[in-house]
Amino acid sequence: MKQGTLDKGIPIESGGEVFGTIISTGQPLVRNPIDQKYVDQINRGFWLAGIVGMLVALGSGLLLARSLTRPVRDLTTATRSMAQGQLGTASPRPLGR
Repeated sequence: MKQGTLDKGIPIESGGEVFGTIISTGQPLVRNPIDQKYVDQINRGFWLAGIVGMLVALGSGLLLARSLTRPVRDLTTATRSMAQGQLGTASPRPLGR
């Protein structure tokens, strides 16, 4: 190793004590084709899992939102009917059940 190479590196410290140094070669990482194919497959898997997870979250969020707002919509419809003079209109569902 050349003189002064460690001075250009990034020190690794623990508890105020330097126990190593990261030295960059300045060269891009070159993988062999098999390793690159493996990394590509892993990246594709992460992307697919992320997209599926977002779709599942979106779908379950929409279902939950509809189930929470349905009683409010039904009550709003009944209230509007009563406001138009249809006083025999009952609440569509008992609340709290």
